[in-house]
Amino acid sequence: MLADLKRMLALPQERMTPTQEMTALTKAKGGTMTLKPKQAEALWQALNENGLYAPLSVGSGKTILALILPTLIEAKTPLILTRAALIKQMMRDAEILKADWQIRSDLHFCAYEWLSMPKYVNYLSELQPDMIVADEAQRIANTHSVHGKVASARAQRNWVLHP
Repeated sequence: MLADLKRMLALPQERMTPTQEMTALTKAKGGTMTLKPKQAEALWQALNENGLYAPLSVGSGKTILALILPTLIEAKTPLILTRAALIKQMMRDAEILKADWQIRSDLHFCAYEWLSMPKYVNYLSELQPDMIVADEAQRIANTHSVHGKVASARAQRNWVLHP
């Protein structure tokens, strides 16, 4: 029996792929979903390069990235910037995806459109986010647009961008 145990322990052990590792790191207890390889690569980049630019295509899982990154990076005050029309949907997605992923309940959501309104003129300075996820970042890429000027004027550290 001891010989069998020694033989078993000497067998090469299967290593987890990067996708499996990142899935295990971000999955909620009892979660059944698995990250896509591009999602795992993006998470690795965010962890190891202190930021992320993820030009991923439609259907590649950008919403999941936006929602689990604040947990993974251990942000204290995360902010997700997106279009006003998408905020309610993203909040619903967060509630649904919590069954599979470690998604915080204290995420802050703000619309690009709101940042140019008088009511929100001090929003970023008052919130002081230590992480900003810019969903549909092309809205702020043009520094001559209203959204681009507002975002660049009020930018904080740790931006995570995905178009």
